[in-house]
Amino acid sequence: MARADWPGEGPSGTFVVLMNAGAARILGDVRPDGRAEGIDERLAHPVLPLREIMADRPGRSFSSGSQGQRSAMVYGADPEREAERAFAAAVVARLETLRRAGALRHLAILAAPDMLGHLREALGPALGALLRHEGAVNLLNLPEPDLAPALARHLGGQAAAQD
Repeated sequence: MARADWPGEGPSGTFVVLMNAGAARILGDVRPDGRAEGIDERLAHPVLPLREIMADRPGRSFSSGSQGQRSAMVYGADPEREAERAFAAAVVARLETLRRAGALRHLAILAAPDMLGHLREALGPALGALLRHEGAVNLLNLPEPDLAPALARHLGGQAAAQD
């Protein structure tokens, strides 16, 4: 993010999303030093074990050209991946609400690699135009005292590269 994108006074309008498959954190009005002066929202997505997601056995179907024999059907989609995509869509919906309210002017995404891909797919053109930085890094579980310096390092490194 270029230093020009960081206003000196008042709300910055820069929002940072930290995300993995189980949770997301949206930080508002993030400053160049990594401090968030606005909202701090946490969204949880319970990660169910695969045995619970796929508790029902797949159905059976008659094989074509067979004499009444049936075969097991395979699952048509990866249920874990679909759950992750749905969670990413929910996070993007919240960001879109913030954008429409005029609070979100710049966006940075720092997420686990798989979730970063799902977020990219879910971002619409309006939010995509506000995206200033993205990184495939999971900072969600950092201790609170370490978070601001880590954000400054990740977002500041982008600024130094563009100056």
